[in-house]
Amino acid sequence: MNTINKWIICSLVLLTTLVGCEREFMPPPLVMPEYSWPPSNTTIAEVKARYAHVNTAPIRIEEPLILRTVVTSSDAGGNIYQQIYLEDASGGINFGVAQFSIFNTYAVGQEVFVNLEGLYMVRYGGELQIGYAETNANRISWENFQQHAHMNGWPDGSRAIPQRVDLRNLTDDMVGRLVQVDSVYFVNGGERAFVTNNAATNEPIRNANGNSLDVRTSQYSTFSADRLPIGYGTVIGMLGRFNGSWQLMMRTLADVRNFDGRQPDTGTPVDPTTAVIFEETFGTGEYPSATGRRLTLSPISICVLPWFTQMPLVSPISAAWQAYKAARTCGFRPIAARACGYRASIRQIARIWY
Repeated sequence: MNTINKWIICSLVLLTTLVGCEREFMPPPLVMPEYSWPPSNTTIAEVKARYAHVNTAPIRIEEPLILRTVVTSSDAGGNIYQQIYLEDASGGINFGVAQFSIFNTYAVGQEVFVNLEGLYMVRYGGELQIGYAETNANRISWENFQQHAHMNGWPDGSRAIPQRVDLRNLTDDMVGRLVQVDSVYFVNGGERAFVTNNAATNEPIRNANGNSLDVRTSQYSTFSADRLPIGYGTVIGMLGRFNGSWQLMMRTLADVRNFDGRQPDTGTPVDPTTAVIFEETFGTGEYPSATGRRLTLSPISICVLPWFTQMPLVSPISAAWQAYKAARTCGFRPIAARACGYRASIRQIARIWY
């Protein structure tokens, strides 16, 4: 018995010792990245000018050109795919990088020094970008990109301020920049999603002067199924040009801001139950009816739902009849109108005139 008690006591002592030696897990301290290599010696605009002769074949950059830039893009929304856009005061340019979720490492507002030596200048869709030769889509491998792109300090979103642009005055130096377009509306706002037919889609935005710009959205974006907003508002995104056609790529749905939900033409809120979008005055006079009665008609107002405006109109009354049939087919109550001083349904108006 004494031997057993000794073993029990020894085991308890050993267990207590082991527990006492166990330490709580301490995560490694965060170390702010700091760039200590040679300073920048060129700008994005100068690099683009120096390699403006690049055509279809990528050209290796043999000079130790160093850019001091800021990250302005984000692939968090899935709309920008295996690319990162960098800017300096002179302009912006995108880098093709074979990596997902780049934003987890290179966040918006992160300062980055890039040594271009050993990378390639590539022309795609008529525009210059930085990549690598003989790789899938001329993209730089993730490991290689990190060897060339050195972060400096913590990200600061206030560094990535979009440039306000006017659709009438888009210029070459804006390609690759983060831009902001104010007081525009989606032509198909409220009617379509950002993506249709499960394929990359261009949806035009337009200002009050009729100038337009395509907003391009990938079917893989997180907001592809979201409905286009109604009314005037602001759109932010990366400005690009593909074979001469300007286009804007939003980063996330947050790049659509302050849309007022009002009809672009009238500036009034959309109310599909009461909106009067067609009104015809026939004047006064006596007209025969199907019942033999002669009716004195005063001006009438026909209410038609907004979705009906796309239907072909033959005459005001036949339009009213079409509207009535369409409304009944879709389960709506007959659309009300004012005729001859009393309220009547579209069916009653049609009976009077036919």
